[in-house]
Amino acid sequence: MKTKNVKSAAVVVLYNPNQEVRCNIEEYRKEFYRVYCVDNSLKQNKRIADFENALYIPLYKNTGIAYALNVGCKKAISDGCDTITLFDQDTFCPALTAKELINQMNKEMINGKLAVVAPNIKYIYRDANGKRILSEDEIYNENSSMPAWVITAGSTFRAETYKRLKGFDDKLFIGQIDCEFCYRLKHSLGDIRLLHKFYIYQELGNTKIKKIFKKKLHIPNMMAMRYYYLFRNEIYLRKKWGKSYEPFKIRLYKYFGCIIFFEKEKKKKLRACMKGAIDALSL
Repeated sequence: MKTKNVKSAAVVVLYNPNQEVRCNIEEYRKEFYRVYCVDNSLKQNKRIADFENALYIPLYKNTGIAYALNVGCKKAISDGCDTITLFDQDTFCPALTAKELINQMNKEMINGKLAVVAPNIKYIYRDANGKRILSEDEIYNENSSMPAWVITAGSTFRAETYKRLKGFDDKLFIGQIDCEFCYRLKHSLGDIRLLHKFYIYQELGNTKIKKIFKKKLHIPNMMAMRYYYLFRNEIYLRKKWGKSYEPFKIRLYKYFGCIIFFEKEKKKKLRACMKGAIDALSL
């Protein structure tokens, strides 16, 4: 049952979605007033979002996540939605979490302050056959009750917050969109409220687990293109915001280490990192 008195929107960015994505959207639409599915695929995938309260918006090209999020958020606001929750296409969101995100943001609307409410995140892994495994590994621990930033998936905010912050930075294309948005939120005297006991499940690319001396390491195992944008965007944001960006910084050396010691296609990925770093200087 949807939360009363609030028109809640979910915005999902699609890219070559499969049947599993349709199942995710089917769950979202039960809890939200409307689900906006913005598709960056080259071809139409309307069957994925063929539900009564889901609006499918094809872009017919890969415009990047930031641009697609802006398309979805602006449409939700023009339709009169009060709150917006963002999801990746592979995000699995339990019904209780969706309800709590909407309820908490409704309280923030009453308080009238600029804020983002976010759930805790548990990882999704794949077995050898590609079957989805919902793990108990968390991104945020109990010591992160006031994080500098939270990932895009699950982030919930008021329409007014989006308008005040003027949306997402299209230059980023993919990666660090969440850091940059949260940076501007914090510097506009806004807060991030993390709901530790409520989870969404998120598949972070092709992340693999490696155990070294009983310590569990998450190896990103991203494609070269993703590493390109990671390094380009991170250096661009450090240049853009200067020292004030320090709490939001991503430790790039960790990604270098993962590529060198644990990943395949090392040369290709390292070249992508270097090209991203160089291209950031011209943004």
